[in-house]
Order: sequence, then structure tokens, then C-alpha cells
Amino acid sequence: MALEVQRQQEMDQVARETELPIDPCATSSSNYAVQAVSGAASVSSSLRPGGAHVSYTPLDKALNSPAPSVEASRRASASIHADNYCTPLEVQLGYPGCKASQMPDGDADVDSVFIGAGVPGKGVDLTFTQQQQDAARAYARMSIDPQPPESINKAEAGTEAGKLYIAMQKAYQANMSSAIKPMNDLIGSRQPFNGSAQLIQELKQSDAAAQYFNATASSVAKSTGTMSLAELEDFEAGRRWKNPYWHIEFGAVADPTKLLRELLFATAFQVYQTHEHVEAQRQTNLLLGQLLAANERGTDRTAIETQLQRVRATNAR
Repeated sequence: MALEVQRQQEMDQVARETELPIDPCATSSSNYAVQAVSGAASVSSSLRPGGAHVSYTPLDKALNSPAPSVEASRRASASIHADNYCTPLEVQLGYPGCKASQMPDGDADVDSVFIGAGVPGKGVDLTFTQQQQDAARAYARMSIDPQPPESINKAEAGTEAGKLYIAMQKAYQANMSSAIKPMNDLIGSRQPFNGSAQLIQELKQSDAAAQYFNATASSVAKSTGTMSLAELEDFEAGRRWKNPYWHIEFGAVADPTKLLRELLFATAFQVYQTHEHVEAQRQTNLLLGQLLAANERGTDRTAIETQLQRVRATNAR
């Protein structure tokens, strides 16, 4: 009996000496990662036509309503730009309807997707305001499919020619959906996710992390207390080696258990990032395959169809 008690005491002592103490900063990021990833994926899916709405009616109509004629789509693009995204040069030139904007070329500059629309020279925003989200969607529309094939009416769709038109329209949309998905994923990753407010509160329990957050967080994260998946990943990747406060804190730490814990969390994050790279490569391979298919349709397919007409002309049936 005494031997069993002694053995249990030894096991308890080993457990106490080797247990990794809780670090509110390190554990919080991983605790909320699932919410952040699933939230970004849900937002990305909602950006498909007929999904999430925007407050500016002309842009919302261009994104979510049946496609008008090419000319009408172009007029809508010009109106959206004049109302929201005119550049100082366009205002200076006196373009009709142009209004001064804090997001010049927000619908025509790729920065709208990567760092958030704004004036030239602005800082990086990885969590977008609602206006920046709208600008990113306007850019996605302009860069991928600004004049989609016009929608036909019910009577036209019932004709044989209409059915063939719809088939061609859907084949076109299949490629466009692949083309725009990476951009929608980027936009989705820059919208605040549910639970991020609580995450930020927990991150600030660590002095080094709080200092880094105050120095690097986007204006949205600071003003609203929420953040996006993109900002969370950037924070987790940079809060160690880019954070002088972390170097100071851990430069004074001699506890091997705490140092080991940091190494384990950093390794776990690297594994996650590696997985993300693999998934991104799979999407890239898919897009490359579709580009090859589109190129083939534009070259050999025409020759094949021409040869088919020659075959039919021989009346060999």
C-alpha cells in the first residue's frame, strides 16, 4: 500500500513539473481558428450572385440582379464609379457626375482586395470596413466579369434557340465562377468573424501580445474590437519574430517548459499554414486546368467544328 502511495506521489510530481501552463494568448488564437475559417468560407460563398447584398443600390443591382444588356452593364459600371470611386484626376478633368472619393479607383485597383480601398499611400487593412468590402466586390466584378451574358426572359427561354443560349451561358458561368472564387475567398477572409471580439480581449491578457496588437492592428480591429481571419493569421504569424516585446519577454525567460510550449504552438501554426498552402495549390491546379481547357476550346475546337461541317456535307450517313 505504501509503495502504491509513493508511486502515485511520484507520478503527481512528474505531472506538475512537465505540465504546460496555460498561455491565454497562444491558446486563444487556436481556440477561435475554427470560427474564423468557417466564417470566412461562409462569407466567400455568400458573395455569389444572388447572395449577400450591399447597401449601395446600383452596385447591389449589378451584383445580384439578372444581367442586363452589355450596354446597360457598362452604364452601370460608369455610374457606380462616378458616385463612389472617382480619382482626383477625373474630378480635375471635370468628368460628368464625378464626386471626390476617399477610395479613388476602389473599383479598379487590386489594392481594394489585398489591403483595402483607400487613398494612395494608406496603410494595410486586413480587416475591412463595410465600405472597403463593397469596394472589393466592385473590383471583383470589374476585373472578372463586368459585362456578363444578358439574361433572357421566360418566353425566350422556352424556345429552342433560348435553350441553346442558356446552355452556352451556363458553360460561360462555370468558368467565371472558378475565376472569381479565389478573389471571393480573399474578400471573405477580410471580414470580421463571430467571436473575434472575445478573442481580442483574451489576446490582450498577454502584455507582449497586447503591445503588438496596439502597434499593428488595423483601424477596424482597434475601433470595433473585431478582426478577420486574415488579420488573425497575420497576428499569429508575426506576434513572435516581428514583435520586439516578445523578444524582450522571452529573452528573460529561463523556464524550459514555457519555452517548449512556445515552440509547440509555433510548430502547430506552421503545420496549419502548410496545409493551407497545399489547399491553395490544389485550387491553382484546378484553375490551370480550366485555363488549358479554355485555350483548347479557343483553338482546336474551332477547327474540329469546321471539319464536322465538312463531314456532314459529304452526306455519308
